[in-house]
This record gives sequence, C-alpha cells and structure tokens, in this order.
Amino acid sequence: MVSRVSSEAEMQDIRRMLGQYFAKRAEDAFDRLWDEGVINEGVIEEWKHEHMRTPYKQ
Repeated sequence: MVSRVSSEAEMQDIRRMLGQYFAKRAEDAFDRLWDEGVINEGVIEEWKHEHMRTPYKQ
C-alpha cells in the first residue's frame, strides 16, 4: 500500500489516520478496563507515584 503513495501529504494523512485508529483502540481498551473495575481512581493515583526506571548496576 505504501508503494502507491504519491506524495508526502498523502503519507502524512495515512500516518494521521493510523495514529487516530490506534489511539481509539487504546481508549476503548482503557474504557473496557474501567467498566470492568480493573482500573479506578485509586489505580490511577498509584500510577502517579510509580517509578518504572531501569535499574542500573553500579
């Protein structure tokens, strides 16, 4: 499909559409987890204080 793109503007449109598509899928997944009770206000508060840094050996 990409070989048929004839301009940079078309490529930017495709990238934008793909970005919107995957953002919508992520939003739907988050909403589903919220509705199932897997994610709630407490979980989101915990995320604010979570450190997910890579531990490096010293």
